[in-house]
Amino acid sequence: MVKLSFWARCLGVGLLILLRVEAASVTASFDRGIVESGETVRFNVTLEGEQPTEVPKLPSLPLVQAIQYLGPRQMTQIINGVSSFQVVFQFQLQTRGQGELTMPSLAVTTRGGAFQTPSVSCRITPKEAKGERVSLKLVTPRDECYVGETLPYDLQLYSSVNLNQIAPPKMSFDGFVTGQEVPPSNTQTVRDGQAFIVLSYRQTATPTKEGLLSLGPATQEYVLEVNRGRRAELEKGIAEAPARQIRVKPLPVEGRPAGFSGAIGRFSVRTSVSRTNVAAGEAITVKWSVYGRGSFNSVQSPQLSLSDGLKTYPGTNGFTAEDPLGLAGTKTFESMVILESPSIKALTFEPYSFFDPDTGRYSTVTPRPIAVTVRPESGTSASTPTPPAVSVAPTSRFPDRRDELMSLSLRGGRRVPAELPWARQPLWLILAVLPLLGLGSLEGWRRWRELQQRRLQPTQASRMREAVRSQQAAMRAAAQGGRSEEFFAALDALLRVRCALILGLPSGDAITAQVIDEALVPKGLKAESAETLRGLFASVDAAKFSSAAESTELTQLQAQADATLEALQALEGGIR
Repeated sequence: MVKLSFWARCLGVGLLILLRVEAASVTASFDRGIVESGETVRFNVTLEGEQPTEVPKLPSLPLVQAIQYLGPRQMTQIINGVSSFQVVFQFQLQTRGQGELTMPSLAVTTRGGAFQTPSVSCRITPKEAKGERVSLKLVTPRDECYVGETLPYDLQLYSSVNLNQIAPPKMSFDGFVTGQEVPPSNTQTVRDGQAFIVLSYRQTATPTKEGLLSLGPATQEYVLEVNRGRRAELEKGIAEAPARQIRVKPLPVEGRPAGFSGAIGRFSVRTSVSRTNVAAGEAITVKWSVYGRGSFNSVQSPQLSLSDGLKTYPGTNGFTAEDPLGLAGTKTFESMVILESPSIKALTFEPYSFFDPDTGRYSTVTPRPIAVTVRPESGTSASTPTPPAVSVAPTSRFPDRRDELMSLSLRGGRRVPAELPWARQPLWLILAVLPLLGLGSLEGWRRWRELQQRRLQPTQASRMREAVRSQQAAMRAAAQGGRSEEFFAALDALLRVRCALILGLPSGDAITAQVIDEALVPKGLKAESAETLRGLFASVDAAKFSSAAESTELTQLQAQADATLEALQALEGGIR
């Protein structure tokens, strides 16, 4: 253990020196943005760049009936010399009720310290009836919004069976402009005790006019594989989702600020400048950052309060999204500003107004002024402008010594190779890699030994086949000796284990005569053999009440059992 601990430390030090590890970060997410009440939803906490010390603890929430921890999922990547280690803690939440399910910030403890996850939420909608194996549902967080407000929606394809092919969904829009497409997510959920595969298509739609608008309907084609006896057939189908009626309201006129530019959402504004101490006539860059959640397409640039001595020129803008739909993030605007007068002591900004659809009211934020210092131009006074400086010839104070400089000869020196850093020298690299190779070889040898030992151990299927042989021999010996109780006990165990082998079960404890029609006949068991097998099961059940039987009867049952076992063996493909 001491040697192994020493080599493990060497491995850790070598990896930290040779590889650059990405900075640690933690995120949280739901696998769906809109979930039907009563269904399960996956909640994941993703930790990158650190080793966790314990599983995050989830609090009790009103809209969550039960929480199940599904375990971690780990992944390590090395791309261009950068090592990335990721751990995903997976939870399954059983929902109830309806409303906004918000998971608060969680503490994730690691070896390097504690991290806090961001707060995330999903919408729980009322429960709807689903009677088909494949169904399509169009869900929205609400059925009311404002003109210009970005409305997320989720098109969910539910399937309780395996689908062979799935075509992209088709959807119609009345008075809506769609946003960017997000790759569909594939997840699982449990509803009323039945498992479903859910293919979720998340997107946004922005209404361009007021009134009662239709979002949808939507259709999606699929191909289903149906088993009909011993053959499988492909069956085409179309899942349909009815349209949702969205009531779109105009933005209220009452309370609208004079400087409102159309921003819809809940935002804050940060301002910054590239420099605060400049000379008169120099340019600086003013940067506005509008961050929050809402319709960023409607966010326009904040404005600088203009005054004498200021000249502004438009610059660039950009957007950094914090979620796949682009509903949360930061939009930046940059503008070049020339400060012409030393009388400017501060940069002031116009109030920025936006409409909050959650409260139905306008809000205004005013960025704080930024103090600046504008120096007079060098070599001039602040009041009297002077002509620009012109270049003049050298005076006698500075004698011309160019001839002396030209007389100097340039002589090349001896080339000396640059010395590499010690961490990149070949000898050090060899010494650093050798312990890693040795540790890797030891680990590979250990795993090879474990694999060889597992290969020598008998498998469950081989043990069951050995049990078939031993029980068949015991049945024949009991039939020849006229021991009816031992005969029926061996026959009962023989039939159960033989059927379990065909059905791929680990044991024959759950085998009854019902599997003949439910599983064996669909797999190709002939009607004559099936009838004989039913009779053998009936004889075993009757022997539980009276096991006495003549020797001739036992011999006949043995012959029937041998013939039936041959039919079952051919159905499985022979004992291997």
